Amino acid sequence: MIDEWLERLTSCEETSALHGAFFEAMAHFGFNNVFYSARFLVPLPSSLTQGHAVTVTNLPPDIARQFTDSGVISQSLWADWVFNNSGEISSRELLASASDAAPTQMLRIARRLDLVAAQILSLRDRELRSHGALLLNPHVGAEHEDVARLWSIGGRQVRVLARVFHLRMATMRRDTRKVLTPRQREVLEWRSAGKTIAEIGTILGVTPATVEKHMRLAREALGAETTAQAILKAHVAQELFPDHDRQNPFA
Repeated sequence: MIDEWLERLTSCEETSALHGAFFEAMAHFGFNNVFYSARFLVPLPSSLTQGHAVTVTNLPPDIARQFTDSGVISQSLWADWVFNNSGEISSRELLASASDAAPTQMLRIARRLDLVAAQILSLRDRELRSHGALLLNPHVGAEHEDVARLWSIGGRQVRVLARVFHLRMATMRRDTRKVLTPRQREVLEWRSAGKTIAEIGTILGVTPATVEKHMRLAREALGAETTAQAILKAHVAQELFPDHDRQNPFA
């Protein structure tokens, strides 16, 4: 059965389809509530990557917001363990190891919503320059014993599927909001290729002054102080070279 799920995950061409396939796969193994969060290009300064953490969940929006608003989940025991470890741990084991710690806001919310029992996976270093985390819960009101039973049955398959999902998320072009106009993207692409202002103007059939204008507008749109920083920010946001994956692999 895992072959079918792997085929679906690796065949998806859009992120929405990838999310849906992963949710279905997790539900097949008994985990109906999924919360995934990841940050890519981790070694870059936070000023370049902030706002680009990717969160995927099938929890109702009002519940998901309670976990993500005001950094609730980032200050939790879950986040602390994921940041410092690789592999997986059950919430029962995690809570037992931190029994002397004061309950965090995340834990209080999870208890109120009856979503404490979960399996936590740290997808650290599974993809170059990325770090992902996955929380899996069987259903509202699930007990720790439910999680342990499901993991003993399908934990190995879930682990493999989670890693494949994380790899696809790290490499697939995500549906992010574009902030650059086509012309702004073009001038940054050519500048990243080492072309001068004059050369870019010749290539695009515009004056150097027009090229300078579009570069300035691109820097402003991306909140960058320099063109080099704008190029890096645009790359992180996957705004440059949108057709790079359509090149002939044999050429």
